[in-house]
Amino acid sequence: MKSNNKIRKVLRQLKNCKEIEKIERTKSGFRVYALNGAVRAVHMGNAAWPPLKVWLRRNTSLKNLSF
Repeated sequence: MKSNNKIRKVLRQLKNCKEIEKIERTKSGFRVYALNGAVRAVHMGNAAWPPLKVWLRRNTSLKNLSF
């Protein structure tokens, strides 16, 4: 699935980010923890990218992620 590949590419980039505390696998996707205490659940569907992008802009210094 193309959408899964997009989200997986972004998650790989997030592993290298210093402001992301951890990425946890859940039953339906992933949970991303920022150092400021914010948590975001990420699923593997087509609509997962826009909300994740907004969350990253608000809670990290990542402004431009490619997928």
